[in-house]
This record gives sequence, C-alpha cells and structure tokens, in this order.
Amino acid sequence: MRFSLLLFTFCLIHIANAQYAGYNKWSVDLSLGGTNAVEPYTPGYWSNTVDLVHTSGGVRYMFNNKFGLKLDLGYDLISNDNIGSNGNSLPFKTNYYRGSIQGILDIGRIFTFENFTDRWSLLFHSGGGMSLTSSKINPENDRMVNFLFGFTPQFKLTDRIALNVDASFVWHIYQQYTFDMYSNVYNRGFDGFLANASVGANIYLGKNKQHCDWAYTPCFPDMSYLEVENKKKDSTINRFKNDLADSDGDGVINISDDEKDTPLGNKVNCRGVSLKNIDTDGDGVNDLVDKCPEDFGKPELSGCPEDIVMNNNNSNNNNSNNNNSNNNNSNNNNSNNNNSNNNNSNNNNSNNNNSNNNNSNNNNSNNNNSNNNNSNNNNNSNNNNSNNNNSNNNNSNNNNSNNNNSNNNNSNNNNSNNNNSNNNNSNNNNSNNNNSNNNNSNNNNSNNNYSKEGYSSLVDVNFDLNQSSLKANFVAMLNEVAVLLKQDPNATVLLDGHTDLTGDESFNDKLSKQRAEAIKRYLELKGVDENRILIGSFGESKPKFSNDTPNGRALNRRVEIMIKRN
Repeated sequence: MRFSLLLFTFCLIHIANAQYAGYNKWSVDLSLGGTNAVEPYTPGYWSNTVDLVHTSGGVRYMFNNKFGLKLDLGYDLISNDNIGSNGNSLPFKTNYYRGSIQGILDIGRIFTFENFTDRWSLLFHSGGGMSLTSSKINPENDRMVNFLFGFTPQFKLTDRIALNVDASFVWHIYQQYTFDMYSNVYNRGFDGFLANASVGANIYLGKNKQHCDWAYTPCFPDMSYLEVENKKKDSTINRFKNDLADSDGDGVINISDDEKDTPLGNKVNCRGVSLKNIDTDGDGVNDLVDKCPEDFGKPELSGCPEDIVMNNNNSNNNNSNNNNSNNNNSNNNNSNNNNSNNNNSNNNNSNNNNSNNNNSNNNNSNNNNSNNNNSNNNNNSNNNNSNNNNSNNNNSNNNNSNNNNSNNNNSNNNNSNNNNSNNNNSNNNNSNNNNSNNNNSNNNNSNNNYSKEGYSSLVDVNFDLNQSSLKANFVAMLNEVAVLLKQDPNATVLLDGHTDLTGDESFNDKLSKQRAEAIKRYLELKGVDENRILIGSFGESKPKFSNDTPNGRALNRRVEIMIKRN
C-alpha cells in the first residue's frame, strides 16, 4: 500500500514536471529580519519583544506553478530585554539554529491572482526539522524537533528577482532548556514557541524566461494566441487570393503561371508562357506562328511536317467533291425546270439543249443523261411530255402513265423514272439538310443563356478521353476554389465545359455538360450553394488549343472555371 502511494505520488510529480517544462523551477530564497522567542524562560529572564538578529536562507524547487519543496536554514540571536521601562531582564545571550524541510503552496496561482495582478503573489510554507540552542553560560546544547508554518507575500521585480515579506511561527518538541539556558524544562509536547518576521528576495535560477511562481493559469484564458492564428489565416487567405489572381492579365492564374510578367496582349500556353518565346518541337518556328507546335516541321510549311500538309490537302479535295455533289443536286433541280420548259413549249428544243449544256459544266455525268433525255424527248411524242407533267402532280398516275407508254418506248420510260428519282432524292436531301441545321441551332441555344461580363478565368480542369469523372490531381485546386467562394459569400462561379474533336458532335455536347456538372456537384459537397454556380456546355465548338496534336486535344478536354466578385 505504501509503495503504491509513493508510486502514485511520483507519477503525479512527473506529469506536473512535463507540463511546466518551459519554466524555471529552482530559486534561492534569502531573508533578514527580527525574532521573538516567546517561551519558556527562567523566572526573571525574558527577551526583547523583537530581537533584530534573524536571518534565513534556503533552496526551493517548484514541481509546477502551485506546489514545491524548500530546504531552509535559519539563525536567531535571543538576548535579554533591556529596552524601555520593562527592560530589566537578567542578562543572557542564546544562539538559535534551525534547519527544516517545508512544502510550498503557491496561493497566488491556486486562487489565480493573475486575473487581477501580474506582480503580486502569496506563498504558504509548512514543514519540520531540527533546532539547536547554545550559550556561553551553559556548556550543554539543547537539541529539539521543530514544526513551523508561515506566509510569504511576493512582489515581482523582474523575471529573475522577486521581493518578499515573510512571517513564520515555530514550535518545539522536547525542548530541554529555557531560552536563557539557565533552567531545565520538564514539560513535554509543544513546550517552546518563537516567531520570525523578515524581508528578503527570491532569486530565480534556470535558462528559461519565467519561473513557475509566475506561470499563469487564469480563469479568463489568454486569447492572444487567437491573434496569431488569425494572422496565419489572413496570410493563407492572401496567399490564396494571390495564387488565384492573374497579375499579368494573360488568362492564366498566378499559381499556374510560369511567366509572371507576360506583356499584355501576348498569346500564351497553358502555363502562361508567351508563345513567341516557345518552340515546343524545336523546328525553329515559335509556337505563336507554328501551326503544328507538337510536330517537328519545316519553316516554309508554317512549322508542319510534309505528311500533315498532304493530309490536309486530301481533306480539302474531299470537301471539294462534296461541293460538286451539291452542285449535282442543284443541276437536277435545274433539269426539272428545263423539263418544265419542254412541257410548256415543244417548239424550241434548241433552247433546251443550251440549258443542258450549261448544266453540263457542273456535272458531266448528268450532262450525258440530260442529252439522252433530250434525245428521248425528241423521239417521244407530245404524249410523253404530258406524262411527265402527270408525274410531277401524282406519282401514282405516273406509274399508270408509264405502263400505258411502255409499249411505245420502254427506254424512254426508264430514263424518265431515273430523272424523277433523282429529283426526289435531291429534294429529300435538301430537306434533311434544313432539318439538320435546325437541330444544330437548338443545341447551341439550350445551355448557354448567360453573360460572362465581370467574370475572370481562374483555372482549367482537364479530363481523360470520353470521361467526366474528376482527376485526383485537380482536387486540391477545387478545394482552394471552394474555400475562396465560402470566404466571399457574394461571389459566383461559372463552369464552361468543353471537349476535343474526338467523337460525334451530339455526344460531345452531352459530355461537356456532364463535365461541368461533375465540378458543380463537387463544389456543392464542399459547402458552396448551388445557386452561386452557373454551368455552360460548348462541346467541341470552342477549342482553346490545336486539335491536331494529342497534347492539344488533352488540353481541350476541360472545364474552364471563372469567378465573379460582386
């Protein structure tokens, strides 16, 4: 049981020491003053009310700001009273020596004086030890056990020195002689008593700035640390604002900008570096004018390799053929007009031939058919022309008409059917083209009914091919955007989704919207109100980089984040 109690006490002391490791704990306590030995005395002997010879000194160790121990030594000179009308004691002089070990309670810290003053405190000390008295008139020394307690008010001068006033009271057990040393004492128990009053100083030792005597634990906690924390947060916010700003106005935020002082108006890459200062493929043509910045090419071909230029030419030829095909459709329509002329006037075949010759410039193959038709028209009678008119009005009648005329000239009917077929296909194609244009118009107007006035670009968030899921390396950036929006409750954010040219147009329109919605959902999860987030989707219609290279297409698979502060 005793061992457990000692172990528990040791653990408490260890914990206390660890908590106050940043404070000094040792001090030297010195004092000088007076003493009053009250009793016992031999009749006819007594001392002065206050003998002015008292001194004491000790070493004190504080476990924390409330508890400590002190090893103390003291000396008093006790002499007969020879002052005033009562100063007629028989003469004597006795030397009194004392040593004790005392426990310390820092009442100032226990009762949190620091809430009212940071200069004053109060120590309470109590303990026991051994005392000894000696005198020239008695060869025997009197040894006794002492018990004492006292109070020590303190006033802090500096971090190293405090002044104190002490009042101590000492009782003796087994005192064998009176303080005058002339008589024996036969009483047992607390048979001797004296009091000390002194002034002194506490000298603090150690490498730390403060001693545990002044280690405050106020009821009203010191909130000054919050100012430091607020300064740290302000610094972080300012850093975020600077990182997300575009100081040189090149469209790339500072945190991603590798060229901080780009001249205004210069075109830059995704890292904010002027294209005129970059030659990515090392072909001697800077990226500003290089049409193939990722492929080594020739300066005379605007930085493109020959094979890419050839592919582009072939692509242009294909486009040219498509245009000719459209002309053919147009010729069919013109051919209908010519047939109409034939029906109205059979007397002028030469005019029809001239019309056919004009159409032949657009399509040689139709020219031949047209000539055949004219030839057939010459051979056919007016009845055949009449059949053509019926064909235009009613397809079902046309079939009947063809059956009736099949005996006269089957070849002519076949040619006539071919002409009608071509005319119908031409009309259907034109109709489809018109419908296609209407669909495209609806897609363009569906999502983007907003104004970008007042918005500034923050960052592009890129995506994998045909994907709308967020990439891990952009999460930290989105977190910073969310923090910025929460710190500025009046700000709104605009998310514009884009794709590269991979895939068909309708798929890319949907994918660009899904990408913008993915970032919107993430910002909402981070506490941003959905009403502060606008989204737009542009599919493949607004590339920011060249779609001719893998790197350019990768950068075009993006959502551009723009912010507006009201």
